[in-house]
Amino acid sequence: QRADYTASITALTSYLQGLAPAWNDSTQVTAISRSIWNANWEYVYEKRQTLLNAIVDAARQRATWDGVSGSNKPADNATLNIVGYDELTGAFTDNGILIGSMQSLRKAQLRAQQASASVFVDAFVDTAAVDDWPIVAGNSTDNIYYVRTNDSGARAGGSVLRIGGDGSGNLAGDGEAWIEFKERFPFDPDKLYRIKARVWVADEGDVDRNLYVGVSGYRADGSRCNGAGSDSYSGQHYVACSGLAVAGDGWQEYTGYFLGNASTTEERDSTGRNTIAQPAKLHADVRYFSPFAVANHGGGKQGRTQFDYIRIDEVEPAGNGLYLKTNSGSSLEDNANPGEVQLCGFDANGNPDGDLPGWFIWDGQRVTIPPVQLNPSLSGQFYIVTDTDGAWTSARSALPVSIERGEYKYHYYDSSTTQRVSFVPTENHLIIGEISLSATEMVASGGVYQNPRPLIGFSQYLSGLNEKGQIADQRSLQQNMGSVASLPTSSTVLSASDNGSTAKIAISSHAVQYAGFTVSYNSGSITGLSFSTTYYVYVDDLDYAGGGVTYYATTQIWKLAAGIGRRAVGTITTPANGGGTTNPGDPWCVAAGMWLREGLLADNCETDELIDCWDVGDNDT
Repeated sequence: QRADYTASITALTSYLQGLAPAWNDSTQVTAISRSIWNANWEYVYEKRQTLLNAIVDAARQRATWDGVSGSNKPADNATLNIVGYDELTGAFTDNGILIGSMQSLRKAQLRAQQASASVFVDAFVDTAAVDDWPIVAGNSTDNIYYVRTNDSGARAGGSVLRIGGDGSGNLAGDGEAWIEFKERFPFDPDKLYRIKARVWVADEGDVDRNLYVGVSGYRADGSRCNGAGSDSYSGQHYVACSGLAVAGDGWQEYTGYFLGNASTTEERDSTGRNTIAQPAKLHADVRYFSPFAVANHGGGKQGRTQFDYIRIDEVEPAGNGLYLKTNSGSSLEDNANPGEVQLCGFDANGNPDGDLPGWFIWDGQRVTIPPVQLNPSLSGQFYIVTDTDGAWTSARSALPVSIERGEYKYHYYDSSTTQRVSFVPTENHLIIGEISLSATEMVASGGVYQNPRPLIGFSQYLSGLNEKGQIADQRSLQQNMGSVASLPTSSTVLSASDNGSTAKIAISSHAVQYAGFTVSYNSGSITGLSFSTTYYVYVDDLDYAGGGVTYYATTQIWKLAAGIGRRAVGTITTPANGGGTTNPGDPWCVAAGMWLREGLLADNCETDELIDCWDVGDNDT
């Protein structure tokens, strides 16, 4: 192949040298045949590729040590001297190809780290890796501690770091080992780090032995600094895994995040809860760290523990880490802790956890959202809104918000009362998702947005529409419209009487039936009225709140429509001066030949049937 490649170069060179004027004479124009040039160049390219393929084949064969001799020849079937790395799966592969001078596995790993922006990664692909992880505490004398190649459980490179026993059933009398990588890495408190380890703890020996994975802290002077600030191996920053007895759980991946220095002692949660939203903080004096692990902890414990890989990455989160737990088809009703709609985050391994906070990126900063139950106690479509500092009114991190005719309202149930409060949005209010509840407050849909959006300027629609675009709750209508389709549950609400020199109208306590809910009103009275006069009684109740209200009486019927929160109570004529008590008359007129709703005549009516009636009106209509 090399000879053919050399011959192709010679042929191309001969063609060029035979041109006249000379091809490299820049003062003259040289004519070149396109077909001859293409033929010569294609021949050169073909022979070059053939030679390169042959070099690759030869390198692949020599990587298995076939045909290699000399005093420094490694053992047959030794590990290939190059590794590939799959950043998508986070695993090393064994299909790397090395061309040129041989390089160490450590350099191959370094290339993988640089490609993935990792701070550190070790997949123990070299048998010498055990020397990089000295046992700094525990049993370092007669422990069984080595790199096992071609392990069936390994994903990253095929080798594992084995502690506490071999593959023939031999276990160390004391398998406990505190191992630490021999190099230290500068700690940047402004960067978010992720430590991840894949570990297998055999279901053998003492199954109650514990596992720890994290980082060992160091001060600027090189002395150790554990979580409490002591110069000690113990009590280190076990961010990924802390004291778990996981014998028999198979291969498990343990992950933890850490960011910044604590004010004094370390700030760290339990395994799986040191997340992007709430990363651990190293001790205030930590300036360097080293990967650190404790296997078979507990004092004289027997059993094997294997590490597939340990890696530490710098992480720059994008998007969000929010999750909306919804139990579709469940009714929220009036319940402070419904459970069916909960905004939360993920654990360190990416599993939704209703007890953990979530996060999102806004204006280049990570905003943390504590977990919260979302229960608007109302049907319709709602935005999920938070503040840029991750907390909002009533100490809640997020609230369902409706936009009704340009008016913003947040909704929640506070364990005793449904709250629907109008507010003026600011530039700090962000929409992070939405939920939709049916007419019976059944969870129809919900989710979080990939990126938050400002509430101000967001498209405004009438909240409370169902999936068909219909009003799902009568309270979404203004009172003067909604009250048209309402009836009092009491037969007599108004009465008028002679109150001495003037007349008086009394309003008894009563309830008003709307579509799917009732509103109760307290009693009241209106005094100082004229005798023998027809009055129209009304109340202003914009939010369907009921309770203690002020009643008004007017002689002008048009005033019943003069306010969007106005509800007509009834019509009554006061008695003459010196008269007794009056009650509203029957305002309906029924004729025997009128049709009923079911197609029957009025004179066929039976008890409790409804009749279509004419409204006789009053003197003003």
